[in-house]
Amino acid sequence: MRSAVVWLLDLCPADYRRYQVLNRHAVALAWIAVQHTRAAMEGNRRALSTMRVDLGGALEPHVLEQMLEVLRRERDRLAAAHRGAWAVGRALEGRRPTPRL
Repeated sequence: MRSAVVWLLDLCPADYRRYQVLNRHAVALAWIAVQHTRAAMEGNRRALSTMRVDLGGALEPHVLEQMLEVLRRERDRLAAAHRGAWAVGRALEGRRPTPRL
């Protein structure tokens, strides 16, 4: 279980490591990690949809394309992290995984 806690803490802001309640209660930590990854995914979606308008005058087109690629990769990483945090949380609660068809 310690490795799950360490991984979940990696998904949260660094300052969360100092809260003992999160180190002692992995279910609560998993819930917070799900919330943080969900919020980060929302921020990523917003960045993807507004980047060209917000930064189009400040960055060259090739830099904008590179930024879009970074945001797309991060979108995929965040989605995987979110699914993982959710699954770990369910497992810590003693729930069985839902089979995918």
